[in-house]
Amino acid sequence: MSYKVIAKYSNKLNEDEWIKIKNSFNFIFKKNFRIEYFKKKYTQNPLGFSCHGILYNNNELVGCFTIVPRNYFFKAKKKLIGVGCDAFILKEHRIDPFLLKNMSESIFKKLSEYNIETFISLPTLSS
Repeated sequence: MSYKVIAKYSNKLNEDEWIKIKNSFNFIFKKNFRIEYFKKKYTQNPLGFSCHGILYNNNELVGCFTIVPRNYFFKAKKKLIGVGCDAFILKEHRIDPFLLKNMSESIFKKLSEYNIETFISLPTLSS
């Protein structure tokens, strides 16, 4: 298996990537969100786009981790930070514990272009 990670902004995703992100997310998390839900979630923020660390295996999208830029106030000062969300790797590709790390690091580097240096992410609680 040949894995690679590419960081992409939401406005650079093609329609096929949007569909694969939606379908994979809905399958893993047992949801039924439409593409419009993801486009709105990932573009209605101070930058107008989010950043996605996309995991490919032989050019097939098999995982994604997204960071959405958000304004937060720290000590009465506004700061743009990255909020991590919607991380997934299709089950059959969860073979390397560093894949998620590689996905997130690709985003950190890309978002540093926008002076985003603080990131938060909370895991999804399972029931």
